[in-house]
Amino acid sequence: MSTPYVGFFRRALAFVVDNLLIILPPLIICGPFFAWQMNAVAQLPESEIKAASMAGAILLGSLLWQFLILLTYWLYFAFCESSPWQATLGKKLLRIKVVDQQGKRLHFWHATGRTFARLLSQLTFYIGFVMAGCTRRKQALHDKIAQTYVVYRNFQPGDKLPDSKGHPVWMGIWCALLGFLFIVGLFSVLEENLANAQAEQAVNRLEELVNSQVSLPQPLKEEAAVYYQRADGYRAVLQDGQNTTLFLSSEKSEVCCEQQSGSNCYNLNLSLCSK
Repeated sequence: MSTPYVGFFRRALAFVVDNLLIILPPLIICGPFFAWQMNAVAQLPESEIKAASMAGAILLGSLLWQFLILLTYWLYFAFCESSPWQATLGKKLLRIKVVDQQGKRLHFWHATGRTFARLLSQLTFYIGFVMAGCTRRKQALHDKIAQTYVVYRNFQPGDKLPDSKGHPVWMGIWCALLGFLFIVGLFSVLEENLANAQAEQAVNRLEELVNSQVSLPQPLKEEAAVYYQRADGYRAVLQDGQNTTLFLSSEKSEVCCEQQSGSNCYNLNLSLCSK
């Protein structure tokens, strides 16, 4: 073996396996709990109390899910990587393990520190994980912080931990690619939020027009949309470059989105108008 260190792709595969295992305990606990909560809320009479109870149940279920995910994440990685295996189930499956600077097994609190340092590798838009394929000792950001190494299973305490060849060019390429994807994703989220904000503003304006029965002999152009009146009700054409059209009948039914070629209905929190 030319190097004791494990590269990015084998580690990534182990991490995928581990993350699939991590969600199982929260899923087993939260599934029946959430179903019980929803069933209890469903028994309430239709009222604002029911709506508030539904929102409360969803919030409670979400908080319980997040707590259990974090707890499972911590205990799973910390106990497994400080165990005689020195590896999670994913790592063991791929015949790799974690060692400290002396090539020895981690103690529990050292493994705990490495576990939560892994969150920093995620917060850097996963560049911290990419470092595992580019640094001289194949260390991800959390390995650098915790001073640990991921090595093959046949590595023994006392074996050398030499520098290997780094890949700064690939590191730069990966950082640029992830940065580009982040910017694209950010613009996509901003665009979607803007579209939803425009739709919400248009919905409120349509409801105002119906409630006051305003007559619109000519289209009314405002910041969010162009409003006009027809015999069946009021319409708003959003200024989103796709001419997405919202409709509210004069009988004050729910605002809906008219599905047309190129429209943005499926990205808005509105039902489609029946044909």
